[in-house]
Parts: sequence; C-alpha cells; structure tokens
Amino acid sequence: MNQIFFAAGVLLFPAVCTTLGAAGVFLLRRSAAPRTQRVLSGMAAGIMLAASVWSLLLPAIERTRELGVAAWVPPSAGLVLGVLTRSRGCYRIQWRGMRMHRGILRNIFVVGVPSALQLAITSFSNVFVQSYVNRFASSCMAGWAAYQKIDAFVILPMTTLSVTATTFVGQNVGAGNWDRAKQGIRCALAMATVVTGVLLVPLMVFAQPLCTLFNQEPEVLGYGVYFIRLISPFYLVANFNQIYAGALRGAGDAKVPMVIMLGSFVVFRQLYLFVTYQVAGTLLPVALGYPVGWVVCSGVLLWYYRSGRWMAHSLVTPAGRGTDRERE
Repeated sequence: MNQIFFAAGVLLFPAVCTTLGAAGVFLLRRSAAPRTQRVLSGMAAGIMLAASVWSLLLPAIERTRELGVAAWVPPSAGLVLGVLTRSRGCYRIQWRGMRMHRGILRNIFVVGVPSALQLAITSFSNVFVQSYVNRFASSCMAGWAAYQKIDAFVILPMTTLSVTATTFVGQNVGAGNWDRAKQGIRCALAMATVVTGVLLVPLMVFAQPLCTLFNQEPEVLGYGVYFIRLISPFYLVANFNQIYAGALRGAGDAKVPMVIMLGSFVVFRQLYLFVTYQVAGTLLPVALGYPVGWVVCSGVLLWYYRSGRWMAHSLVTPAGRGTDRERE
C-alpha cells in the first residue's frame, strides 16, 4: 500500500507544480516587466532543456549503445529533423506535402538497384576468393586477414572520392554542364591517385609494423608483408574503376558499370583463380586475383568512358534536355 501512495505522490507532484506555475497567469493581470519576462523565459527554457536531456537524449543514447549502434545517431537525427521541421527557410521539411513522384522514384531505382546488386554479388564472390587462400597454411590465412584489415583503411580515400564524383557529376549533368562534369571526373581521379600514392609510401615501408598490430607471429607477419607489398601498388589502378564507376552512376548510367564490374570482379576473377590454381597451385597467382580483376575492370571502364557511349545512357541528354524517363 505504501508503494501505491508513493507512486501516486510521484505522479501528482509534477502535476501540482505545473498547475501552480500556470496559475500565475491569473495573478498577473498586467503585462510583466521585460526583465521579469526574460527571467521567466530563461527559467522555462532551462527546465525544458534539462527535461529533454535527462528524459529523452540520455535514455536514447543508452538504448542505442545496447543495440550496438553509434550513440550519437538517434539524438543527432532527432535534432536535425526538429530544426528542419521548424525552420522557415527553403530547406524546411513539410511533412504534409511529401509525395512519391513516379518518375523520380523510377530514376532512383534505375541508378540504385544496379549499384546495390553489384556490391552485394561482389561481396559474396569474395567468399570464394577467401576459399582459395584457405587452401594454404593457417599462417597464410592469418596474414591475409591482417592484410585485409589494412586494405580497408587504404582504399577508403578512393571509395570516398568515388561517392564525391557521383554527387558532383549528377549535379552538373542535371544542370546540363557536361564540360564541368568531365573536369570534375579528371580532378577526382587525380586526387585519388595522389592520395593513394602518398599512402603507399608508408604502407610499403612500414608493412611489418602495421601487421604487428593484428598478429605478432613471425610466419604470419611474413605472409602479411608479402600480401601488402604485392597487392598495394595496384591500388593506383583500382582508382580508375572506382572513380569512373562512381561518375557513370552520377550521370545515370548504372547498368553498364554493374555489368563491367560483375564481369571483372566475379566472372573473370573466378575463372582466373580456378585456372591458375589448377595449373600452378601456388600462392602468387591466388594473391594476384584481386589486382587482375582491378586491371581488367579499369581497362574496360576507361574504354567505355572514352567512347562517350555513357552519355547516351544518361538520364539527361548532352544538350541538357531531360530524357523521357526524367520527364515522366
């Protein structure tokens, strides 16, 4: 019974305080002085800010951590949506005015679905590449795992610039500025090449210390250094397929890059690994499975880009006039 009264008191106390605070309206018949208004507004803002932090933000952060997601995501998303909803600028979100435009939705699928399929199938095919590495010693597998962790960091600049090229080309092609779009592709390729070249120097020199971050066994370190120094120089070639593929997607031509990348990274690579392993059965051709796919993909994409055929497949014609798919 005491617990019931305690719970009732906890619930009624804030209600009584809120009622008393609101009752002040009936006591202040005249308009309060400006200083009094500022003091009361400041107190109300502080109370609401504290209530938002301890009742909303902190519980959301704790719950997010339990789910294994970055703790800043839900609070940041909520704050951004709140600002965009209440803003009076041109970027304001009008929830009631949101509609699905069939033509735009179709264009999103035309560009997005091929890219998603290519990434999913390529990631799945990498499992078979790993199976060839697993046929060698366990220390070789551990060295390969160390190399892949370092590889994920080194390729980050080129993948980021690829997304940048997608956005930049999409904006300029949409505006009919094809020359500026092509100039942006050249700049993105040059930037990716320079950044990758700068990263390659310490990567090649300090390959062994980097591998020791993941494993200290001498044999594993030997394999890790071997993979890094053998495969890393080909990152300069991989820049071409990443930048050109991103640029073509930005122009609206996502199907051809998907076919080229699947043909290079999946079909050709698997045939290459099967044949070379049956003929040689050594580690060198297996380790070159990734670089060979990059070289083939970069060459075909470079040829396709230079041919200019991608402009005919774009969502916007070179003359700046929208295609039928865009006008629907």
